[in-house]
This record gives sequence, structure tokens and C-alpha cells, in this order.
Amino acid sequence: MNPKILLVIFLVAVSPVLLRAQSSTTEALHKKHGGSLELFFYNNTLRMLNQEDVKEFDEIIKDIEKMRFLMIKKAENNFGNNDFKKLVSDYKAEAFQEIMTSRHEGKNFDVYLKEKDGKTNGMLVLINDTENLYVLNHSTCK
Repeated sequence: MNPKILLVIFLVAVSPVLLRAQSSTTEALHKKHGGSLELFFYNNTLRMLNQEDVKEFDEIIKDIEKMRFLMIKKAENNFGNNDFKKLVSDYKAEAFQEIMTSRHEGKNFDVYLKEKDGKTNGMLVLINDTENLYVLNHSTCK
């Protein structure tokens, strides 16, 4: 299976949280780097990935309305370490809190959640390496 599809499946599996609106920081990032890759995965698209009809997968994605994925090529977009630090600062200003950090094969994976009144209402995944920045933001039907 394509590694990008596996990544999306992994991220869906580890992020069953509610996000009522896309982050304004993600929107601003896309506007600034408009030529970058942007993908939307809707519930029906995610269901198509479940070729073997795995019930658990259907259960995980049932409330996902939309997942937004951005890939920023750093060299093409003049995106450096200071830009990444500012981006993280902007997400934190939106009340995102880092809950998990992982490193694998030169990539840094950071997962952020936003909570209000004890309920999770935002999720964000940043994957950062020397060449690219990947941003996953997702929203649910609830």
C-alpha cells in the first residue's frame, strides 16, 4: 500500500478527536504558500481506503467530516526554522497544546490538541523534516 495512504490511516487511527473548525493558523499557512500541495479527505474518501471492510476502521472514521492535509516544500517556499517556530507559536496562541512528540527516520512528529471545558475540540499533527512540512488538521461531524 502507498506510504502516504498508510500515513493517513495511521493519523486517523491515532486521532479520534473532535475539531469543530479548521485552524486559522492552518488557513493562513495555506494562503501564504498557496502553491503547496493541499488535499482534503472527506468521510466517503476515507471509507474507500477500507478495501477489506474492517469494522474498526469504519468506527474510527465515522464522525470525521473532513481532514485537511498540507505539504509545504521548504526550499521552494523559503520556509526555515524561524518560520516553523512562529507557526508553532501561532498554534499555541490558538490554545493548542503539545501532547505527543516522536522522531522517526529524520522526521519530527508533533501532535497537538485543543481543549475547552474538559472536552477536546481540536487536533493538529505537524510532521517536519529537512525538506518538507506536513500539516494535518481534521474536523468531525459532531
